[in-house]
Order: sequence, then structure tokens, then C-alpha cells
Amino acid sequence: MLTTFRFQLITITVTILLTLPSFAVAQNVTDFDNDQRSDFLVIQPKKNGALDWYVTPSGAAFSVTSSVERFGRLGNHLIPGNWFAGSTARIGVVSVKEGTKSLLWQVKTSGGSVVSREFGKTKHTFVSGADFNGNGIHDAAIIKPNGKVIVFAEMLASKVSGGPAAKQFELTFSSKWVSRGIPFIYSIDGKRDGIGFMRKMRLNGRKIRQYKYIWKDINNNTLTGRIKGGTRWVADEVVPVKSPSGPDWLAFISTRSNKTVVTVRSLGGKRIIKKSVSGERVVVVGDYIKPSGEEFAFKTGRIFRVINPRSGVVRSISSVRGIAADHININSFGSSPDGNIGDGDSDLGSPSGTCKSFKKVTTGILWKPSSDVSDSRGGKPVLLLRGSMKTGKRGAISIYDKNGQRICSLGYKVMDEPGVNGNSDHYYSGWPGGCGLTGSQMASAAKRSSGSSSVFVEWKGSTCIGPINPASRQGSI
Repeated sequence: MLTTFRFQLITITVTILLTLPSFAVAQNVTDFDNDQRSDFLVIQPKKNGALDWYVTPSGAAFSVTSSVERFGRLGNHLIPGNWFAGSTARIGVVSVKEGTKSLLWQVKTSGGSVVSREFGKTKHTFVSGADFNGNGIHDAAIIKPNGKVIVFAEMLASKVSGGPAAKQFELTFSSKWVSRGIPFIYSIDGKRDGIGFMRKMRLNGRKIRQYKYIWKDINNNTLTGRIKGGTRWVADEVVPVKSPSGPDWLAFISTRSNKTVVTVRSLGGKRIIKKSVSGERVVVVGDYIKPSGEEFAFKTGRIFRVINPRSGVVRSISSVRGIAADHININSFGSSPDGNIGDGDSDLGSPSGTCKSFKKVTTGILWKPSSDVSDSRGGKPVLLLRGSMKTGKRGAISIYDKNGQRICSLGYKVMDEPGVNGNSDHYYSGWPGGCGLTGSQMASAAKRSSGSSSVFVEWKGSTCIGPINPASRQGSI
């Protein structure tokens, strides 16, 4: 039985020296049609590794989905948002500059040109989608292992003619917060963002946990405190949800193979709403529906299930299959927290953990690069696990490259014919929860992100099955 989060504020220490800028504005950060509402953004990877971007706009009552353009490659991280002064949302990616360990940020302008800048290294965690000075333009940031956070305000906007001047700020945290905490974006006024870390703590070996946090912004404001709760569902991500007025709310997102849970709370611990869906699902946040304040949405296949945290009203919106993205992405090209992941509609550049040990493909394990069924599974890989090789997982399982970077997933399917293939468990790329890639596409994605086309499949605990050539048949049942 799942025990719900029961958060209670224990202590808060606040140091605030706040002066709001007169130009602070509310953001609709994935607004492509300029109607002051967020739109749904979906990216589809193609066989050649290119990324096609699609938008389902609120201005058309979410009734149509249109192609934006082709930009980026498999293995890139997605960074859509308001990167330039006076513009609607623009699409962008972060990649590793060829032949270096530098991060290359690239965003398309409304005129079709690409504005780019190098900022950060592969060993850093990057932060996209935050507005640290409250002027309505997105800034970039990197988190260093030593606890330093470098904020680069107007990093890309400054490179456009007539754009604002760029400026860097440094925030200092202990290295322990960086190594053990979940990074999160939060605004104390609903306009200007800061960055913090939330650390899971266990009291006296009991299952009761505390979340201890620290948060800072570029104006020397600091928040520290503890949030108390008792649950086995520990948050994987903490993301901001703009409230109708004042400080942000926070969405605590917990994803397991059979369920995704979102609990929205104030920083003081008050629960606003809790919703869950079966399976591993992507969660996006935006100001999709009136009145003011943001909503969150689960994406399953083509459907966005939008939840209004203020009223609990649920609305289903049809889009297209692919990678769902919003403006916030805190990620890295190594092992780090996730952003824009889930249900196979995942940010194919985002890591989801590192395999600690490996299980070779042996009897009881069968990888087939091309399923021979006639539905969406056809022509795409399937993993069969039989007998003692079974894991008992009834949801999506992840596929990693050699560096532990999550590049794909397989969805579990209950077989129509009981006992088929020796009563094996079946996990498909082309089934809900799966990424939808072919074996050769998986190999290409792994090659681009790690230099090796081999992949490793989530198995038991921190043990992964592999290496596997995703384009070749291996094993037997």
C-alpha cells in the first residue's frame, strides 16, 4: 500500500534583501503563438537522428498540431524557452561540442538563424529555463561539483543585435549539497528565480524521511529549512509550478516502473494536490489553461492529461507521439538528475543513472532486434526474460549507453496468450512505455552519446544486462 506524502514544515531560516525590478513580467515560457498561454511541445526523432519539433498551440484550443521545424540530433538535450527579448518561445538544444568537453548551447531565432554559445563542461550539470533576474528572458546556469553555481544572465539574448548586456553571477553551496541533493528552481515572488538543492534524509534508520533544503538567488536571498514526511515514494525530481500569485509551488515527482506520482506543495509544506498514473510517464509544466497559475500534464502516447492543481479538473488533449518538453531542464551529459523524461517520450540525451554491475546475455534472456508482430511493435526490439531472469517489473525499463546515459526504454506488455514463449515477460520498444526506436536507431543514439553503439538494459537493482548490440539477435529462452 502506498503511503502518501505528509509534509510538515519544521524549520525555516530566511535571509531576504529583495527589490523587485519594475520590468518583472510573468512568463508563458512555451508560448509559440503569442496568446499568453503555454503550448504543448513534442519532438520526434527520425531514422537519421534528426529531431522534428511539433507544437499543439493553445490559441487554436489545442485542436491542431503543427510542425515547427527540424533542429538538433539524438543525444542532444532540449532547451526550449524565451531566450530573446520581446520574442515568443524558441526551440534549442545543448550538445557537446565535437572534439571537446565543452557544452554548446544553440537556439533558433524567429528569423531562422542559430545563436550559439559555449558554456560549461561535460562534468557540470546545466540549468535551462530559469529567469534569474526577472526580466522575462531565460538565463543559463551550470552547477559545478565543488558547489559553485555560475549564472549567465542574458547569455544568448546578448548575442542578438540590440539585446541586453550579459552578466555572470556566482552562488556558493557546499559540495555535499551538490553531490547528495536534488537541484530545483524556485521563485519567492513568482517572477525572479533562484536555485536550490533538496536532500533526502532518514531519521534514526526509520522510514520517516525529511527533505532538507537550501535555496539562493543572485540578490543574496537565502532560504533554508526542513520538510518532514513518511513514505517509500522518494522524489526523483522537484520542479516549480507557478501559483496564481506570490511564491511558486513545487511539484515532487516520483517515478517507478509501475506508477508516476506528482505531489504539488508550497515550500511551507501545504499540499495543494496529489495525482498519480500507472506506468512511467513524462510530466510537463506550463500555463496551459485559464485562470492564472500553471498546470502540470502527464503524457501517454499522443495524449496530454492536464491537471489543474487549483481545482483538480482534468482535461485530455491530443497531440502527436514523441518527446514531450517544457522549459525547465536540469541535466548533464554524465550521471545527473533527469529532465524531460518518461513514458518512452523521453529526452533521449538525459541520464537516468549508472549501472553498477552487469549481467551477460545468457540462457533465459533473449534480445530480438525486430519483433515480428503486425502492430506498433513490429520491426522494433523486444526483450524476453524467462524463469529466474525475470525481474517482476510491470512497467517501462530503461536502456543506457556505456556511460550510463539513458537513451531509450522498453514497455512491458501483458501477453494475450498466457504462457507464450515459455511464460516469458516481454518488453517492447514499440509498446506504451517504450521509446519507439528501432535497433539501428538505438545503436546510433548510443554511438552519438558515448562513442559506442552497445547498450545496457535495466535489470535487477543496479545491475544491467549487457553489453548488447541492439541491431543483432542475442541470447535464448
